[in-house]
Amino acid sequence: MARIPEAEIERLKEAVPVARLVEASGVELKVGGKDLLGRCPFHEDATASLVVTPGQNLWHCFGWLVAPSPPPTSATLGATATASRGSSPGTATAASRT
Repeated sequence: MARIPEAEIERLKEAVPVARLVEASGVELKVGGKDLLGRCPFHEDATASLVVTPGQNLWHCFGWLVAPSPPPTSATLGATATASRGSSPGTATAASRT
């Protein structure tokens, strides 16, 4: 399998806002200071454990520290995105206001 060139990966990181990608997968994000908070789609989440930092285009789920399942792989991420394509995120989401 061919490896994706590092330059292409960096270009995509700059071109695709993580917040919009997360919302496109059906996760509602709410403003929490400089970050956006939401429920992680990869495990049962009673409270918002998913934190997206738009300024750095990064995300982290604090629920993985206590959840029994391992962090998602690229295959899991792809399956989640594919499964949620039919859903529409809220119209007044945090990322759409930025």
